[in-house]
Amino acid sequence: MIKKGLSLIIVFSLILSSFVYAEEPTVISIDDALDMANEDKTNIEKLDDSIEALWKQYNSAITGKNALQTQLDTIKAFEDLYEKKHTENQLLTAEEEAELFQYKMMFGDKPPTYSNQEMLDTFIKGRDFGFYSLYAEIQKLKNTRKGIVPALNSGVKDLYNQVVGLQNTLMLQNEYLEISTTQHEQKIVQYNLGQVSETDLKISELNLEILKKQIEQLAFNLDTLEMNFNQLIDANVTDKFVFVDAIAEYDDILAVEAIHKDLDVYLSDAITNRSETKNARIDLGVKEREENIISIYLSNELLTDRVNASIATTKATYDLEQAEALVKEDISDGYIDALSKWNDYLLSIDSYNLKVKSYEDMKARFDIGQVTETNLKLVEYQMLMSEDTVKTNLRSYLRAVDKLDAASGIGPAY
Repeated sequence: MIKKGLSLIIVFSLILSSFVYAEEPTVISIDDALDMANEDKTNIEKLDDSIEALWKQYNSAITGKNALQTQLDTIKAFEDLYEKKHTENQLLTAEEEAELFQYKMMFGDKPPTYSNQEMLDTFIKGRDFGFYSLYAEIQKLKNTRKGIVPALNSGVKDLYNQVVGLQNTLMLQNEYLEISTTQHEQKIVQYNLGQVSETDLKISELNLEILKKQIEQLAFNLDTLEMNFNQLIDANVTDKFVFVDAIAEYDDILAVEAIHKDLDVYLSDAITNRSETKNARIDLGVKEREENIISIYLSNELLTDRVNASIATTKATYDLEQAEALVKEDISDGYIDALSKWNDYLLSIDSYNLKVKSYEDMKARFDIGQVTETNLKLVEYQMLMSEDTVKTNLRSYLRAVDKLDAASGIGPAY
């Protein structure tokens, strides 16, 4: 019986120790989070498989292109020998006669003749169009591949900052709950002394309950955010992390310099680098090339192939213009948002300085016994809330600039 009791104690201790160990939080920086999120290469591997499959098709298309070119070269050699013998009436060597005989066995007594349309349909499209279109698709998929990591990183950074911001808010709200609880306890004393009405006491109690419910909701929202974050970085949903606020790296959060560039710089970079515009330019290049080749063989602009090629080029041109317009709009909106967040940061500094002055005045009054400690803590809380607003606005501004940098690269959009 004693051994059984000891065994139960040992098992319970092991379970308890493993539980405590599992709940021990791990410090995680934004760089750590990005590394964890990018360990899963599934999406990249899928695209790599698609690119590899296209390369195989491309190599087959090159083989077909070479075969068609060999046919054209053979027909041209047949034409040259036939003309030399039958038109120019020159004597052929024995080797040339043997070669000519082989050509006649392949094509008939005379070299085959093709109209420009037949030449285009029989040889040129197969030789010049297929492999080039496949190569273009490969380049577009590569552009898409390049955008996977930045898009994932953007999501990780957004969630990371949201968690940090909500953690700070929850911490301050808990401090405010302590102050409010003290105020309510004082209100109870005042009620018992007949200094406040029952209605005042009930209002105080109701406000305290509302605050508690708000804090409970904040805590629930934080738990949800943390679980979403864990899923994004491919961690267990129950894993606990200690998040590092990047704002803490600044010696003085009130003296941060603006880091955004001019709008023209972002626009120029985005037009050049964004996957939408790069892929649209690839498509346009393919269609322009096909139209140029077709126009070499078909002079009549009203022929179906010429009309279809012209329509395809026009559509690709329009698609590029639309892509560039949407990118410009995206960058412009992002730039305005970044400027707005910078202005919010500057304004919050002014507000914070006023709160600091109010706290200093209240502290002076507290030191000479004119106000209670609760009153002082309330003003201090307001100052801390104002400081948190400065941090939040600075964090938002820095993230906005980071998003603009990404949006003016391969992507994603702002």
